[in-house]
Amino acid sequence: MGHRSARPPIPHFRACPRRDEEPARAPVARSHTSNQQAHRWPPPGTVRRAPPTQQEPAPASVATGGGGVIAKLEEQWRKTKEHAETYPYVWGSYILVYGGLGAYLAWRWRKLRRTEDRVRGLQERLRKLAAAEEAQAASGSASASAAATPPTPPHQPAAGPAKPGDGP
Repeated sequence: MGHRSARPPIPHFRACPRRDEEPARAPVARSHTSNQQAHRWPPPGTVRRAPPTQQEPAPASVATGGGGVIAKLEEQWRKTKEHAETYPYVWGSYILVYGGLGAYLAWRWRKLRRTEDRVRGLQERLRKLAAAEEAQAASGSASASAAATPPTPPHQPAAGPAKPGDGP
């Protein structure tokens, strides 16, 4: 048979370690002061915000009587303000979405009001026309009994533009 050359085996590279193997890691340089310095999150360079400070609770005398509702509202406003300062992108998206929705609804409401006003105007014009025709018909029937008016010829329309089929 033919001569086969012996090839060296191709090494097998694995992208991830097996379950029973521990992945090889480079040693982490740790600070002698704190264990948290080696594992910082978020990574350096990102904006860090100070945690909200605890303010002293409101005196109990303010919470009694009519001031209780106002104190609760002020507390809720303070919490909302802190949240908005901590998460500005979330609040920006709220403003964008709900502001856009509000602008759209205001635009549609105004368009509806304009349409209703136009319909009311047209109805009023129609009412006046109908009243004028009734008055003319009532006065026309009284004068028709006094003097007979000649009927209009059939080939001439009483009102409106000429139809394409009509002709002399």
